[in-house]
Amino acid sequence: MAEDYDSERRQALYQSSAKVLGIIWKRRWQVLKKELGSDADGSAADFVLKMEALLRQWEDGYIRDKRKLQYVAISPLSSGVITGSYEFQTALFDGEPYVEENPLCFYWTPEFIYRDIGADMQDFRDMVSGDVIRLREDEVEEMRRKYVFCHAYASMLFLDRIFKEIKKLPFWQRTAGTDVKVLYGTYMEKMVEIGKGEADAG
Repeated sequence: MAEDYDSERRQALYQSSAKVLGIIWKRRWQVLKKELGSDADGSAADFVLKMEALLRQWEDGYIRDKRKLQYVAISPLSSGVITGSYEFQTALFDGEPYVEENPLCFYWTPEFIYRDIGADMQDFRDMVSGDVIRLREDEVEEMRRKYVFCHAYASMLFLDRIFKEIKKLPFWQRTAGTDVKVLYGTYMEKMVEIGKGEADAG
């Protein structure tokens, strides 16, 4: 009987959560898509400065060793989802991404994209509690981690725009060149090339 209750509870949790998180994300996306083209909190400017510093490190060391930059890989970190820091790693590679154990890299968070997750999850608690009795914190935490992944598309669009601008800048053209691929995706999994388009013409 207890197993049947647990199974029914899980089913109710997942069904209600899918509906509620869909409503909350639709509302959040309407806000975010208006902000993706701006830099109100300085996230884009901070990323550009960090990217320039990283390429200077490559230029100072790796080019001297005749190592040619081939990939920039940007990955949202699983640890950042767990801790709530929502950090991304940006790393440079001269061969296949992630083959090198200690690549040149930096860590960064597009804070405006993730800043309202806490408030959204409070709304989630209020909306789901009518369908799931005594909603537990571990259940809310499970759904928070699922909800975080809704933000991946927004962060990809933001980084795509940033790199279209970065590719116009002298430090990129001097160090990276035109054949470097910028990849976005989860660590060690299939990635998507970003930053392509008219800005590549420089």
